Parts: sequence; C-alpha cells; structure tokens
Amino acid sequence: GVVDSLNQYESLPKNNAFTFCVASRLVADKGIGEVITAFNKLSKDHPESKLVLMGDGPESDTFKHQAKKNNHIHFIGHQTDPLSYIAMSDVFIHPTYHEGFSVALVEASMLARPIVATAVGGNLEIIYADKTGILIPSKDSESLYIAMDKLISDKDLRKKLGGNARKQYIDRFNFETIVQKQFIPIYEEK
Repeated sequence: GVVDSLNQYESLPKNNAFTFCVASRLVADKGIGEVITAFNKLSKDHPESKLVLMGDGPESDTFKHQAKKNNHIHFIGHQTDPLSYIAMSDVFIHPTYHEGFSVALVEASMLARPIVATAVGGNLEIIYADKTGILIPSKDSESLYIAMDKLISDKDLRKKLGGNARKQYIDRFNFETIVQKQFIPIYEEK
C-alpha cells in the first residue's frame, strides 16, 4: 500500500500550461520515445500544453535529441519528491512496454490524477479501461496521442477518471485500509 499524502500536495500551485507528466527511467522500453512522438503531434494542436519527463537513464540523450525542436518538452531529471510534480500535472502517463506492479500508478491514483497507461502486466491490476484511466496498446504513439488529445479536450472525463482512481486507491491501495482490512483480521484470528 501507499500512505495517503494527498493533503500534503493539494495546495501546490497548478502549472500555467496543461501538463502531462511521466515519471520513469529514460529507456526505450518505458515508452519514452512514443510519448515524445505523441506529444510532438499533440503540441501542434494544443500549444498551451507541456510534457514533463521526470527521471534519468542511459538513453536520456537520445530522447533529448528527439525532443529538441519542441520547447514544450521538459526533462527535469531524477527528483527526490516526484509526487509534487505529479500533483501539479493535469494527466499522468505511464507508456511502458512491460510492468510489474507500478507504485507510480498507485501514487498518481492517490493524487486523483487521470491516467493514460499501456495495457500490460501489472498496469491491468490498477487501471480499468475508461473507469480509472485510459488503457492503450504499448509501442503505439498514435493511440497515445488520441488518449492525450481526448483528455486535454474533456475536463469532465479528467475529473471522472481522477475521481475513480482516487476512490479505488482508498478502497484497495491505501496503506491504512490494507492494515485494517487485511492484516489486523489475521492477527485477531490467532
């Protein structure tokens, strides 16, 4: 479980631009190339948007080169408090090719962020299509672009997905809830 720290981040200022956020190692199999390709297309239609890529990795220079013509893409490196950047964003994106259980998705859910994630591995335990987020195929920048465009254009959908993600977090992934519903009953039986 993840400790609920939403209150700590609710008062942070929102970015002036509509912000998509990725928190990941900067390597190809995390879908970084696809998110840059999708955002390069999206930012032509929505010049008020920006993409924040949080993290480092051995392929950072490759991705910076891919993004160099787009001044709406920001590489901010490793952050000791990634939740503050996720909280200040409008949409969290998790475009990985494969994944175990993603704590980043649980944290974005805790922060009530609408999420776009690939339909792979453990993502499917956290994101339910069109309920707690938008699921897309991996390695598919066009599907990612469509999902991003849909969310930037539909405030009600963002609110619905973020609210549902938060509710699911409280019910299934909140550390205190897990202790109360799963661990304490085990000890009470003995």
